[in-house]
Amino acid sequence: MAKGPFRVRLPGDWRALFGNTAGRVRLWRRFGRPTHLQPGQSVQVVVPPAVGLLRVRVNERLERGTDTRGAVSGFAAPVRLEVSHLLRTNNLLELWLELDPDRTDAAGGLPAPIVLEIHGPPQTA
Repeated sequence: MAKGPFRVRLPGDWRALFGNTAGRVRLWRRFGRPTHLQPGQSVQVVVPPAVGLLRVRVNERLERGTDTRGAVSGFAAPVRLEVSHLLRTNNLLELWLELDPDRTDAAGGLPAPIVLEIHGPPQTA
């Protein structure tokens, strides 16, 4: 696997991004605080199910993770993180993925986009 930071396009299959090399990668993306948030609304980061997903972190706070010393299985359901209390003007989302070279039942990587959702009471007209 190539060393150092380089840009990848997501979503993407591990092998399409990194070839037949196993290993661990850290993916990150900066994003701004959603505008026009109203009192009572909350913000969630939704990460799709991913084989080999180890950790998800927002603004350097671990929000969801597995024991990195144990077996890497990923998450079978979308990971929903309530991040309202963590949001700043500028934010950092980080994911750690690891490809197990012996796992052939599913492709590693991030199969779908990560989504930022705003929840809360409906607006009245």
